[in-house]
Amino acid sequence: MKVTFSPHPAFMGGSKIVLTLLVIIILMTISFQKYYPKLEMKRSNITENTDQVPILECELPKRILIWTTLWHEQSFGWERIFFRQVSRQCEESRCELVYDHRLLDSADAVLFHPIDLHPDYDLPKYHRPDQIWIFFSVEAPPIVVDDQNVNLGRLGGVFNWTMTYKRDSDVVVPYGRVIPKPSVGSSVQGRDYWSEKDSTKTAAWMVSHCGTESRREWFVKELVKYMRVDVFGRCGHKRCGKNISFKTLGTFNQDVCNAEIEKYMFYFAFENSI
Repeated sequence: MKVTFSPHPAFMGGSKIVLTLLVIIILMTISFQKYYPKLEMKRSNITENTDQVPILECELPKRILIWTTLWHEQSFGWERIFFRQVSRQCEESRCELVYDHRLLDSADAVLFHPIDLHPDYDLPKYHRPDQIWIFFSVEAPPIVVDDQNVNLGRLGGVFNWTMTYKRDSDVVVPYGRVIPKPSVGSSVQGRDYWSEKDSTKTAAWMVSHCGTESRREWFVKELVKYMRVDVFGRCGHKRCGKNISFKTLGTFNQDVCNAEIEKYMFYFAFENSI
């Protein structure tokens, strides 16, 4: 008696699946061994090329917050101080001036004119450790303390930097500067400045601070007895150009005054802090 066994249909289907998977695995293994070295070489080349590309860092401009007015002018005065920056004539362009107190947290530096802080001393409530507070003044201490009644004792330890006319300041802002004279060759033609003067205009003095502790105005009052002295400005009887304020100071409007003063034989330039 012969007995014949035939596989169950379900078993036959499972064998085909297993066989198919086995073939796929073998083919993937062969492909991986064949192509992996090439892929690794390409990846290595990409990495090397990437290392040669310079990384460009985009540095944000330094933000300078103007906290106070300058002689009660909101922006005109400060823009005279930073004229080259505002007019984009400065070689260094990585900074910006702002006036909005709401930008305090994002400011890198904060600028104060102490005379305009009086009498309330309106300072920010919080001083960020990495934020630079700058004390700005182009006036001599007697003008700041005595004439404008600024209590510097209340401002002790507040500021990080000074920005004044003094040469030992962190930022020096002189009224003028000395620059090298260009070469003019071996022969220099002289100029007779005296012939350009008006003999009827003896001496001039421009002044806005009238009552001084040194009483320099008394000296001029006595001098007038012996020679003619024309006094321009708030303390005198002469005027030139437009009213001097930070809106016109340093602009072409002041050239009218300069041209007028040049006609005089002498000009009095008394020390401002006496």
